[in-house]
Amino acid sequence: FRRVLFRSDDMTVQLGSSEWKIKDGAKQKLAMRFDKESPWNATATGFQFSDGDAGLEFMVKLKNLESFLTGDAKTEEAAKAALLSEVRGELQSFLKANAKHPRLAEANLSLARLTSLEARSVLQKANRNKDKAAQKTERASARGLFTEASRQYSKAAIEMTSLLDSMQDSVLKRTMQREKTQAELDSAVNYYELYNTFPSDDDMTVAERKARSDALTDARRLFDTLTKGPGNTATVWTAKAWMAERSEEHTSELQSPYVI
Repeated sequence: FRRVLFRSDDMTVQLGSSEWKIKDGAKQKLAMRFDKESPWNATATGFQFSDGDAGLEFMVKLKNLESFLTGDAKTEEAAKAALLSEVRGELQSFLKANAKHPRLAEANLSLARLTSLEARSVLQKANRNKDKAAQKTERASARGLFTEASRQYSKAAIEMTSLLDSMQDSVLKRTMQREKTQAELDSAVNYYELYNTFPSDDDMTVAERKARSDALTDARRLFDTLTKGPGNTATVWTAKAWMAERSEEHTSELQSPYVI
């Protein structure tokens, strides 16, 4: 940055360098990133500073200052969502056409992870939405995707168990067991994300309250099972950390009459 000029309802950001070669009035597309936020995309205009350095300047409306600092998340989210949906669709088509493929378990697990990732992207968008009605719709959409991912994880777990039972090679069996344990951890996280799609206030139906509690119970059940796993593995310690951090936080939820 060289200079920021504020006016009543906008600000002009000026960048410059003695190494740049830019003509006055030339248009230049640029992307800026603050820390780990999404990039801000803009079209800047070239000019010359009084000291001879080449410069670029662009204007930001003050009402858009928050999105400038947090990045052009909307554009990035839309591209990411489209890509996730496309890849998930292709994987679903593969599974439909290859119901007896030897790598069926791996494909179903990949589908579950993609679906959960897409759901997480939708939920993050919902959490940033200040329009309550739109936020509710987006949360419901994310909830549907997390629920679908849960079914896919369950299907993959059954297939992986079947493979383990049929395996004779001890090395391959250990590898498959590690993958199955990681899948169980991913499934537990997915249930907790599903739980987070419900509002924490009183604006829920009886059915939604029960579904919310069921998701938390399923997450805790899977995490608890993982804590009893063998040795000092990463999945065991992750599950223990989850249980330790959230057991007190959700005590009242787990005592709800909706928890079975």
